[in-house]
Amino acid sequence: LADHFRREGFEQVTVVFNEQDVVCRSMADEFVQQFELGGGKLHRELSYRDQDFAACVTEMATDPPRLLFVSDYRGGLVREIVRQVREAGLDPAIATEIAPFEPDAPEGVVITTQFKPVPGPFLEEYKRMFANRIPSIRAAQAYDALELVARLIEEKGTDPKVLGEALRTAVSEGVTGKFSPGRVLEARPIYVVEVVRGEWIYSDPVTPSPPLDQTGKRI
Repeated sequence: LADHFRREGFEQVTVVFNEQDVVCRSMADEFVQQFELGGGKLHRELSYRDQDFAACVTEMATDPPRLLFVSDYRGGLVREIVRQVREAGLDPAIATEIAPFEPDAPEGVVITTQFKPVPGPFLEEYKRMFANRIPSIRAAQAYDALELVARLIEEKGTDPKVLGEALRTAVSEGVTGKFSPGRVLEARPIYVVEVVRGEWIYSDPVTPSPPLDQTGKRI
């Protein structure tokens, strides 16, 4: 996602995140690290607690960003932050890690995903069970993980050591592509997706950049 916006010519990013949530903090750090590795700069970081975004939006308005990364994985909160930003008269490009695949998803929001909903048993069953909703990448990843674990239990039994070793070496092909719980394959394509008039517009699949180690170097 960070690479996409660097290719689009964005040089600075403002990041907003939930300071009480370690996942949100981690997502923000990873995005900034990747953005800076591509030559970009962090303009500012703004944090919020719970669902109180007013102070963030007010401060943002003093120096409006061209690019805003919303570091939250909860679709409802992402939608509310975007709504308040737009109502304040701000119009940055907005990136986030996850957003609900729904007609009222925030206009113009850009995400990246390894899952493209296409007709098939998983999509049809998910829509049947959840009032015709489209599954997110997290739902698709959870499905792939549970399906792999169920298959390995059927093949190997429930002994923790045997099952653990099987998981470390397993390679599986799921609805999100080819993956392995125990190692990085970099085999799944990534799609850049933008909300345009309530529709999710997918780019052609792109090859992901190699991941970063703890020092910021590519593995």
